[in-house]
Amino acid sequence: MMSRAEDRPSAVWGTRDAAQFHDPAATKLLDAVAQLTAALFPGSVSMTEEFDPAEPADRYVVFTATAKGDWKEIRDSVLAWHEQVRALCPEPVNYFRLDVHPQ
Repeated sequence: MMSRAEDRPSAVWGTRDAAQFHDPAATKLLDAVAQLTAALFPGSVSMTEEFDPAEPADRYVVFTATAKGDWKEIRDSVLAWHEQVRALCPEPVNYFRLDVHPQ
């Protein structure tokens, strides 16, 4: 079970080294992922910090988006999101997650 920590539109959280999320480059990366998410899912988009209660230091940002269209279009958008997030990040990243709600 995952837990919500708090909403913060201009800060970054995520890996075990929290210090890296307080530099401007990390905030710029979060803003880029937020813009990417809004472009691929033109509807409601929000982001929250989440963590696993079994490992509270393991924090990540979840982008929650609503999606319209058929299942193929939604699937293609989800795959594009993952590919583009990987292209934006300078190293393997697991602190951005996507939660899509089809409508």
